[in-house]
Amino acid sequence: MTAIYAHNDLTLRKSLWKDLEDIHKNQQGPWCVVGDFNNVASSQDRIGGNLVTEAEYEDFQAMMDTTGQGKWTVQVNFLLGPISSQAVLTILPPHVSDHAVLYLATPGETCGWRQFRFNNCLVNVVGYLECVERNWAQPTRGTPMQKVWFKQKRLKPDLLKL
Repeated sequence: MTAIYAHNDLTLRKSLWKDLEDIHKNQQGPWCVVGDFNNVASSQDRIGGNLVTEAEYEDFQAMMDTTGQGKWTVQVNFLLGPISSQAVLTILPPHVSDHAVLYLATPGETCGWRQFRFNNCLVNVVGYLECVERNWAQPTRGTPMQKVWFKQKRLKPDLLKL
């Protein structure tokens, strides 16, 4: 899975489209590209504001055509490879911004995700720093990103108690 947050500048997005095409050439198996592409796919995709010119979407469309996996939906844009014909994509409600969490489930899975909100005022609670330090010092396995995720998941119940 590749997560995207494309630059607002059109010329800088063009290099991202090239990078995605290069990844696609070397990709084997399912590939999911998810995120905010900051791009329209056609002149009809913008409501209000300046008119859309072909230059704004032609490179994006070319990348989608080249990768052969394009799908565009309202408020969410993503490229989806052949993950499973029975996989279900659920768009969870947005909270802070207009972006939403996407939950891709295979048959038999349920969306048991429950959002945890961190409140900045928690850092002022007595015992907060000690709780985080104690948790973070415990060893974990995996890639660096997996380690961060596991530590945060392990820390969540302790923070809820505070």
